[in-house]
Amino acid sequence: MKSILNEIISISVQPNSNMMAISCRGGHIYQWNFYEKQPYLNLLKVFDNDITCIDYSPDGKFLSCANEKGKIYFYDINKNSTSDDNWFKLPVSEHESLNSPNIL
Repeated sequence: MKSILNEIISISVQPNSNMMAISCRGGHIYQWNFYEKQPYLNLLKVFDNDITCIDYSPDGKFLSCANEKGKIYFYDINKNSTSDDNWFKLPVSEHESLNSPNIL
């Protein structure tokens, strides 16, 4: 496994959990159970741009992240799947609206 230690941009620990989300260069987002000290990371998503900020919601049910282009995404942790259906993009421009399709 290639080391990602020199590639980490941001990390967040899920409240009341043993899980940590890690964003790395190349748009990769991983989730890791740090309590079990697994030697592998669960790849959640690969975006086109680096994810510069990542954080769990206070209740731990959603993971939010933003990329270097200003796009904001949310991941539904409870669905327990890496499918694109679990990722939602927040509209951030005047050309996008909350009524337009925002599923990746």
